[in-house]
Amino acid sequence: MTLNTLEKLANVLNIEIYEIFQFSSIKTNEEMYNFILEKLSLIKNDDTKLKLLYNLVMDLI
Repeated sequence: MTLNTLEKLANVLNIEIYEIFQFSSIKTNEEMYNFILEKLSLIKNDDTKLKLLYNLVMDLI
């Protein structure tokens, strides 16, 4: 993953890049899943950000 990709991901999720690497604050799968859903709800009506995140997820999976 490039810095550019990390910056885009952080921007889409409306978080700082360092938060991507804060594993200690999120411990369980349920917490991680809920965090992702919470962030997704912030961009569900933003076509540009949603498409960008969709492409990032497709690249990762």
